[in-house]
Amino acid sequence: MMKKCSPMLCGFSRFYFLLILVSFFMLSSVAFARAIDENETSSLAVTVSQTGASIYLDGKLLGQSPLDTVKGIKPGEHTLTIRAKGFKTYKKKLSMTPGDTAQVTAFLESAKGGKLVVVSMTKDAMVFIDDFQIGTVPLEKPLALEPGKHEIKVTKLGFTAFSKKIKIKKGKKIKVQADLLAFAGILDVRASVPGARIYVDGKEAGVVPLEKEIFVGEHEVEVKKDGYTNYRKKLKVAAGRSYSINAQLNPLHQPGPSLAETQEGVPASSGETSLEVNPETLNKEKAGKGPVALKIPQPGKQPSKVEEGPGAWYTRWWFWTAVAVVVAASIAVPIGVEQGSSSSGGGVKLPHTDVPDINLP
Repeated sequence: MMKKCSPMLCGFSRFYFLLILVSFFMLSSVAFARAIDENETSSLAVTVSQTGASIYLDGKLLGQSPLDTVKGIKPGEHTLTIRAKGFKTYKKKLSMTPGDTAQVTAFLESAKGGKLVVVSMTKDAMVFIDDFQIGTVPLEKPLALEPGKHEIKVTKLGFTAFSKKIKIKKGKKIKVQADLLAFAGILDVRASVPGARIYVDGKEAGVVPLEKEIFVGEHEVEVKKDGYTNYRKKLKVAAGRSYSINAQLNPLHQPGPSLAETQEGVPASSGETSLEVNPETLNKEKAGKGPVALKIPQPGKQPSKVEEGPGAWYTRWWFWTAVAVVVAASIAVPIGVEQGSSSSGGGVKLPHTDVPDINLP
């Protein structure tokens, strides 16, 4: 015979079990609602050349560099401002869209330093100062650097890298000529199917999308993926030139033409095909007077769906939080009242009758 727990012990056990259950429900609801809400907001990732710089968005301090990605920003137009002692204030207008992360790289110029002019004939080459990328050739204007030693690097795929150490003096201007020598071509491969593998002269080179250097001369480029046709192209590569490939891979077993494609004058863009059938061929007894129009969906096309807008009220985090609170209150209040009446000894008590043990043969 199992022992019976006391009313108080059983009550507390049920109460704590339901309390844990309600807490789990509330946390899950809030996490789910905030995940939905993140799709309606924007994020901001800022990289600054100087550590300890203060970063502001619309006049509100976000923190100091280095700064983690800031989430939950309202989409729309914003102004980013970065300030650091001894450097010029950096300002930039941002247009942020829902669900996207705005990437900003800010190079802070010295307020009382010297000027640097970088000149190069290699268009789109990347310019680095002290290993921090400041832009691409041609640069818009001279750069104001702190007095002292700095290292300039200019690089581009398919070209030799340029590197030079300079010394900036206050109020002085330095001009650096960075000419790069081409030694290889640049191969840029993309495909209609993600995950397709790239082979150059029979050797695997990587997965699409891929951008890499390719030596001068004749080469054969292949793009492959299981279940799809192979793409093959021959190239004659020259130094310093870019070669873009957009490989179209088709499934090995393509479905036959749709009914809309075999009928003349029937548009295939609507996703349905109208076919007139003589009603006598369907049912002579129930046939009508006119032809019957049948709507036949085209293969591979789905019926149109009505999509909810991103601002639906039931997708907001505060709605699900309120639901969780109401559910928690509806469960916790009756239990609390029951426990209070049981522990106080007041109220109406129902008689308790022990059930005798029954021994089954």
